[in-house]
Amino acid sequence: MTILLAEDSPVYRHLITGHLNEWSFDFVCAKDGRAAWDLLTKPDASRLALLDCVLPGLDGVEVCRRLGHRPETEPNIPVRFYSPLKESTTREAGSDGCECG
Repeated sequence: MTILLAEDSPVYRHLITGHLNEWSFDFVCAKDGRAAWDLLTKPDASRLALLDCVLPGLDGVEVCRRLGHRPETEPNIPVRFYSPLKESTTREAGSDGCECG
């Protein structure tokens, strides 16, 4: 399974990808929400998305909302939100519950 990491900060991207490498996950990175959306709409899209709530272009919440409006024939992609801006901002969400807490 490939994970999509959408993170605009080089520092946080480096920290998170270091952990993903350490845990032997396959992953791809997007530096903004538009790049994340483009990657998630490809036929070989990641099956899990780690999205920063605050991204340039499209924010993580909007990417999640767009995923929820795809045709029913498209597979559901679980989304995990996070943000370094506040404590306790991570929240699991499906395509029907897109919000950062």
